[in-house]
Amino acid sequence: MSATDKIAREILTGETGDFDLANYDTAQVDTLCREAFAAPIACSEMMRCTFVIGGGKKVRQKYGASLGKDLAAALQSHGFNEDKGAALAIECAGTYKRQHNTDTDLISVHVYPFVNIAGADGGDDEEGEGGAAAAPAALADDKVAVVVGQATEDFEQTVRLKVKSFGQKRKLREALKGIEKQVTTLETKLVNMEALTPSEDALYNSAVDLASKIEWLSKQIQTMITDGKLTVRERQVVVAQFQSKIEQIATQKASADEGGKKWTKLDAAGKKMKEQLDALAAEPAIKRQVEHAREIAELKQLLGQLDAKMDAGTATLDQMTEAGRFRSRVDDLKEAQEDLYWFEDTDLIEIVKAPAAKKKAAKSKTAATTGNGGGVVWSTVGKSKGGSKPKSGGAKGGGNGFAGLFVE
Repeated sequence: MSATDKIAREILTGETGDFDLANYDTAQVDTLCREAFAAPIACSEMMRCTFVIGGGKKVRQKYGASLGKDLAAALQSHGFNEDKGAALAIECAGTYKRQHNTDTDLISVHVYPFVNIAGADGGDDEEGEGGAAAAPAALADDKVAVVVGQATEDFEQTVRLKVKSFGQKRKLREALKGIEKQVTTLETKLVNMEALTPSEDALYNSAVDLASKIEWLSKQIQTMITDGKLTVRERQVVVAQFQSKIEQIATQKASADEGGKKWTKLDAAGKKMKEQLDALAAEPAIKRQVEHAREIAELKQLLGQLDAKMDAGTATLDQMTEAGRFRSRVDDLKEAQEDLYWFEDTDLIEIVKAPAAKKKAAKSKTAATTGNGGGVVWSTVGKSKGGSKPKSGGAKGGGNGFAGLFVE
């Protein structure tokens, strides 16, 4: 039976999305969660559902005072747990976290549902309209297809050039683990003398040295943690994971016989993890350089000003033409970034903001249109290069700059 709740129906399509729970009461929240999250969702890759549940003075009247608690209770009734370090990764399935976006002044809950990625490869019809076999869902992403099929040496070189940050490596590893699980399932089918579909056969034959790639990537990730090569947000995720594991160990120790073999092993593991956590906390967060981010941030700031004029009906023809040119330039720069930075994890991206506007509009315009493509430091959220801050308020779309590949 199809879902009765409109948002639940959208969620069940298996796509990441944003949803506004304005005017939802307790009964509606329960229905939404029951219809959307009672069973794993079939999808081609890990997904995230973001629910707006409140905000500042301008919007808070649209949301019930207990909406956040109602949503948390409904999620927990279906096996979800709160995880402040959750991210868009398969290992975070069945978790949720609350977030306050200070730029939009909205309060949201990010939900990472239980998913069935292997089951999203589309039914019995393996042929497209042209008769060619459909591509495996797992390899729908061209970048995933590239790294899955590369020889180990080529894979490592690709990672060094295109997958440099902790967040990127982490997301790539989860993608490879998902492929590895599918390949293992296909091997079982072959052992049982079961025929593979064309898409399954294509996936099975394309996968090269997945175990060694995952092992090498895991070592790279661990080295970044040990060396403290993490941005502010990346470190927050790792610290949260360490703290969660330390709590789990403490719980297991409490039920073990003190001094016994199991207790001793857990005690040693807990101490080692605590040492790693302390060492990480002692390291300062790194500042990441991202090509074109500064120019995109400045262009978006100017676009916000031009959009405000167009909304008010005061923009000239030249200004409307200029806005179109700015948008085209932003799209071109984003496309360039997509080739430079593979597997960006949008949950681990710092926010880049344009510098405070110049007093003279002409100078501000010149700064944004020079287009040197220089990198910008990814630092603490809300800070711009050189420590300057954008003016508060401002026109629609101003302030938030490009902080990665997919953040608007």
